[in-house]
Amino acid sequence: MKRYFNERTREFILLISYPCINKKCAFCALHLDNSCNTRLMLKTNREVVSKITGKYGILEVYNSGSIFELPVATLFELQDKIRKASINKVIAEAHWFYRRRFEEMKKFFGIEETVIKVGVETFNNNLREKYMKKGMGRVSPEEIRSFTNGINLLVGFRGQTKEMIENDMEIACRLFDYIDVNILDEKYVPNP
Repeated sequence: MKRYFNERTREFILLISYPCINKKCAFCALHLDNSCNTRLMLKTNREVVSKITGKYGILEVYNSGSIFELPVATLFELQDKIRKASINKVIAEAHWFYRRRFEEMKKFFGIEETVIKVGVETFNNNLREKYMKKGMGRVSPEEIRSFTNGINLLVGFRGQTKEMIENDMEIACRLFDYIDVNILDEKYVPNP
């Protein structure tokens, strides 16, 4: 594992977690990076967390699933390092399934701001659930916003039109403060 830096804004880390709770997303390759080997995860994650500098005051945590799927020991090490490094903002990701626990994670870190992003991928419920198999159900953008101010969108899957992308971007820009737009590699594109 390596540390990733964006000199302009924040420090990035990549950790290993247990398998994702959904395990069904048709486009996802995170199952290639997660593990059930707790010893390996703890060792690797400890090394990565120890290298956090706090240089930018903002830390973005990526892992092979949701932040809630990290080993508990890793979460405590991360919490300790965040405090020691004077980090005042953490950005992480979690599946929609965990939405009722977002506030719990924010309190756990106990810092100025914790953003828990949801991989929404698209606001088109039919495309997202039928073809992408996200496991979010029929949910409105406003309901998503009631739990988080950060989302991930996905561009490049079959069946997605220019109009759908424009609609997703309009909604995202209107309702959310943190938006990542990911481009899907065609080898993971589901067939509608």
